[in-house]
Amino acid sequence: MKFCFLLGKSADEAILMLHEAFKEEALSNTQVYEWYSLFKGTRVVIALNLLNHFKKIIPVIFWVPLVYRFLSEILKKMKSHGRH
Repeated sequence: MKFCFLLGKSADEAILMLHEAFKEEALSNTQVYEWYSLFKGTRVVIALNLLNHFKKIIPVIFWVPLVYRFLSEILKKMKSHGRH
């Protein structure tokens, strides 16, 4: 599942791939959406931890544009995957 996520496949695309490969033994749609939520949430938590670390060592004038760019990229990816 994480392989599909890292390749940028949407949850819906991953579901189709799993059903094609594993037929009746594939994960349910709900399980796939839960895994995708977990992967996205984990990435956000890791990113926030990194930002908290950077705030301690880099002056605000430098890290604010980086945060804005990073969050913009996350929002673009979420919109492209149909999640807001």
